[in-house]
Amino acid sequence: MYKIILFSPSIYSNYTLCVAEMLRQKDLEIAGIFAVKLFNRQRIKNEIRHNGTNLINKCFNKIIFRNQVKDYYCLASLKRDLHITSKHLKIYARQHQIPIWMVENLNTPFVANKLQEIQPDLAVFTGGGIIRESILTKCGHGVINCHEGILPYYRGRSTIEWPILLNDFNNIGISTHLMTKNIDEGPILTTQRIPFIPNEKFSDYHHRLAPLMCEELVNSSVQLLNHKIIPQFQAKQEGKLFFKMGRYALELAQEKMCC
Repeated sequence: MYKIILFSPSIYSNYTLCVAEMLRQKDLEIAGIFAVKLFNRQRIKNEIRHNGTNLINKCFNKIIFRNQVKDYYCLASLKRDLHITSKHLKIYARQHQIPIWMVENLNTPFVANKLQEIQPDLAVFTGGGIIRESILTKCGHGVINCHEGILPYYRGRSTIEWPILLNDFNNIGISTHLMTKNIDEGPILTTQRIPFIPNEKFSDYHHRLAPLMCEELVNSSVQLLNHKIIPQFQAKQEGKLFFKMGRYALELAQEKMCC
C-alpha cells in the first residue's frame, strides 16, 4: 500500500479534512499529517504582510464560517457528503489512528527527520506556506498541489482574477502540479478550465472551486502513484508570476465578471 503524507495549513482546514477522507476512501494509507500551528510569530508576521488589515476578517471567515453550507456546492457541502463529523484534524486523526504533528512551519528539522523515517511515496499539499527543496526531496514522487489558476500561464497569486482583468476568459480554472522550490513552476499533472457563472462574485467562484480542487488533487495523486499520468515540464518563459491584485484592479475585474 502506498504511504501518503498530508501537509496542512491548520487543524481547522476543511480542505485538508476532505482530501484526507477522499484519500482514505481510495484505500491509500495516510502515514501522517503535518499541521502548521495556528498562532506562531512567523506565521502572524507573514499573514500581516500578505493580508494587512484583512487578516482578522480572513481568520474569522475561515474558522467561524467554514462549515456554512451555501446556495451552491462548496467545501461544507462536500464535507457533509463525505460524512465527516470531526470538528478538526486532531479529532479526525485520532478517530482513524493517523499520526498528526503540530509544527511551527513545514521546513523544520523535525519535519525533515520524520519524512526520512516514514519514507512516504507522495506528499499531498493542502496549504501551509512555501516548502524548501530539502523537504520536497524527501517525499518520494514529490509534493502534489492543486493551484487555483491555469498553469503554466498564471502562477502566483490572484490567478483567477488576473485572467479576467486581462480578458483571458478561457484560462480560468485549476491545475495540479508537483511542487519545486520556485513558485508554481513544477511539472504539470492536470489542468481543468472552469468557466464562471454570469454575475458571479469572485468569493463565490473560489468557494465553488474548493470541492473540485479536492477531487482533482486526489485523482491526480492516485494517477501519479499508479503511473497513469506523466508530469509535463513547464518552461519558465511560458507563463508569468502574478502578485496579489490590488483593490482598484480587483474592482475592475469584478465589474467584468458582472458584464
